[in-house]
Amino acid sequence: MKIFGIYRERIFSPGKVREDAAILDAVLRALFRAGHETIAVPAESMNGGFEGADLILSMAQSDRVLGILEEAERNGIPVVNAVSAVRNCYRKALIEILSRTSISMPAGHIVSVTAMEASGSFREQGDYWLKRGDLHALGPGDVARIGSREELPGALAHFRGQGVERVLVQEHIEGPCVKFYGVGVEPDCFFRAFLSASGEEITVLAGKLSETARAAAGYVGLEIYGGDAIYAADGAWVLIDLNDWPTFSLCRDTTARAIIELLEGSSAIKGVFNGI
Repeated sequence: MKIFGIYRERIFSPGKVREDAAILDAVLRALFRAGHETIAVPAESMNGGFEGADLILSMAQSDRVLGILEEAERNGIPVVNAVSAVRNCYRKALIEILSRTSISMPAGHIVSVTAMEASGSFREQGDYWLKRGDLHALGPGDVARIGSREELPGALAHFRGQGVERVLVQEHIEGPCVKFYGVGVEPDCFFRAFLSASGEEITVLAGKLSETARAAAGYVGLEIYGGDAIYAADGAWVLIDLNDWPTFSLCRDTTARAIIELLEGSSAIKGVFNGI
């Protein structure tokens, strides 16, 4: 097989360029050792050119590159994750999709920065979060916890300075934050969970989180995914983030094989994998 690997754009890997590349490199090395031709390309230099490709593994997130990959999909080349799934991870789309499901998420809504600046809107009861309303955080300040009226103008000024026109205003949920990683959405597929504060693995203690994460990924269409959740005081898992192709930095050694096993069994690959 001829397999292309597309690295994530540097702008979408703030402080994690090497970490993001590492998981894709690990998968491509395993595929190469199995006898496949592998080609790794930075997303920034992508202009098509997938002649002879059997499969594309892509971490790209920009609209330009996703457009190129959509053309590859139309030409019958499987892309993992699918372009539609990556687009579904954009903040507004993700909120809209998951709000129509039973997935527990913090209450929130997307509003314009201009409207918030004009009204000086501030929730008097409890802290809340402001997050850019288009993409995941690209740098410091793109996710801000607001605990007082005085903190709001500075946060809004940051978004204005970044050219962000709309923000997600989201309820703050108390409880430990857990980072999770998944490959596949079936019950027996790869899943790992870690405390965000310490990096301690708590997969065996995470209980229903694996079901919540897999269900969310399924609704969005992701096959390789990660995210964050809060274990709330009432014992419920509250999903606060979901993204495609995370770094898997806390479990990279075991993830590459899981990704290859996913590719071997995926109907999207149309049987072209034969027992790596």
